[in-house]
Amino acid sequence: MKFLEREELAHYNFQNEFLRPFVVVMQKSVSSEIPELIVQCVSHMVLDGKVFLQYVWFFYTSYVFTIAAADERKSIVLLAFGTMEKIVRDYFPYITETETTTFTDCVKCLIAFTNCRFNSDASLNAIAFLRFCAVKLAEGVLVCYDKNSDGHLGKGDASDKNN
Repeated sequence: MKFLEREELAHYNFQNEFLRPFVVVMQKSVSSEIPELIVQCVSHMVLDGKVFLQYVWFFYTSYVFTIAAADERKSIVLLAFGTMEKIVRDYFPYITETETTTFTDCVKCLIAFTNCRFNSDASLNAIAFLRFCAVKLAEGVLVCYDKNSDGHLGKGDASDKNN
């Protein structure tokens, strides 16, 4: 966690490199314990709340949870959904204030949970969260960011047709 709390250096993405193996192992693991451990680790990192508020964090978190949503083990699916539920409840403003792909990743992850065969409440809650996202989008809460000519993110108008 201390490693991931550090600011990224210019032109280097060590957080990206650190988090990528979580996704690769999650995708390729045949063991039943390893995916559960990965979901627990990622959930712990998210619930700690210190370093989550960056795009790279959410990209890998949502990707791990999207994979977990299709898992055959109930414990993995429910743990991942419980954490995703907390993310939407507690971090939604951060999801909408970063890059627009963060919001898209959130929606894709929630869609993966709508087909939860272990718990109809999880499926219904995922649908409710999708509705919540749609309402916020319709209200104009989603803030778009564009890359300026110098490569930095700048706030754009959500109604701007160029975004």
